Amino acid sequence: MDLAFEILLPVESDLDLLQFKEPEFEWDGIVYPQGPPETTFGEHFRLVISPIPDFVLRRLPTAYRKLDLQCIAVSGEGLDLYQSYLRGFVEEEPVPSLSDLITTLIGNRDHWVVNFDPEYDGVAVSEAGTIADVMAGIDYSLKVGKRGFLFWKDVEDIS
Repeated sequence: MDLAFEILLPVESDLDLLQFKEPEFEWDGIVYPQGPPETTFGEHFRLVISPIPDFVLRRLPTAYRKLDLQCIAVSGEGLDLYQSYLRGFVEEEPVPSLSDLITTLIGNRDHWVVNFDPEYDGVAVSEAGTIADVMAGIDYSLKVGKRGFLFWKDVEDIS
């Protein structure tokens, strides 16, 4: 599936459970780094620490631009499998589910941003939202019509 799916969290967020590691290649006894830190969530989702896209930063509220954020790009066959589930092609949602992934990453966080941009066509909705809004936006985009969104957790004041 060709899309941008990024989750932004404050750098100080505890992601130890996910065990991000920099891929390495060893040659002749020397270890060489092979890219940004990455991990998997179950067998269907790949998570990679990535640069924050400029257009995402420009759309964020001023308070969020003050935060030191990190970007986790989500890829893998998990979204394709979830889309097949939504469209009724398979009876069971993949395990762990997309909802599990999103809840694990943003469920108990004070600050988060989710960018979902199918086929890189642009973001139609850019506003404060909830985890339910994120899931509804993904469901709509994968089942009804491709529509990108940028949601962030609403906060009164970020110091």
